[in-house]
Amino acid sequence: MTYMTKRKLCEYSGWDFKKSSDDIANGADFILTGENGRYTCDGDDCAAAFAYMDDRNAGLSVRVAGARAKRLREAMAKYPDADQLTAVTLLSGLTFMQPTTGLDLTGGYVSGSYVQTATMFDVRNLRDRVQKAVEADVRVIGADDGE
Repeated sequence: MTYMTKRKLCEYSGWDFKKSSDDIANGADFILTGENGRYTCDGDDCAAAFAYMDDRNAGLSVRVAGARAKRLREAMAKYPDADQLTAVTLLSGLTFMQPTTGLDLTGGYVSGSYVQTATMFDVRNLRDRVQKAVEADVRVIGADDGE
């Protein structure tokens, strides 16, 4: 498991470090690891940060993008082996996320209500983006071999 500071998480995902504390206070509280107010972020926290920044860059508000990233991060913890996760919102207002492979939306009706929206997150892609960012950073850190 890869661990990083919140500063590195921000650097990798393109999240402005100075704004991140304000964003967290305003609803982007999706980082699940850490204790005593200190963040020790893991790769899945960083993957959720990538999803958060994708949503922010697409024009979603801090609160909406943060809620989506938090739901994604919690689902990643609940279903660690899932390659894809789908967030489903029903007309009844219920929202849930589960692995895409176990979800049948073809009828447009789930759990006693019509499907309003369904958004699939490719967790493999997000984790791959984190891995590439970490590997690129390692190459920079060790580029001169300490000389």
